Amino acid sequence: MSATPIQSRESQTAAPAPRYKMAVARWLALFPLLVAITVLASPLLDKLPPLLRVFLVSIVLVGLMTWVTMPLVTKWLGFWLLSAPTSEQ
Repeated sequence: MSATPIQSRESQTAAPAPRYKMAVARWLALFPLLVAITVLASPLLDKLPPLLRVFLVSIVLVGLMTWVTMPLVTKWLGFWLLSAPTSEQ
C-alpha cells in the first residue's frame, strides 16, 4: 500500500526542539532587544508612569520577538535546534 501525500508529509516533519534549546534561543532573541529598548527608549519612557512604560515595552518586545528576532534566531540556530540527539553506544 502506498502512502498518501498527507501521510508522506506528516512522516517528514521534524520533532520539536527540546525545551532547553528553545529557552536558549528565546533568551538570545530577547536579551539584545531588551538592552536596545532600555538604552534607546529610556529618555522617552522615563517620563511615563511605570505601568504604561511596561505596557509599551511589552507590546514592542512581543511584536519584534514574533516577527523579527525569533524567525532569525531559529533560522540561524536551526542546525542546533533540530539536530537529532546523539546516542552513546
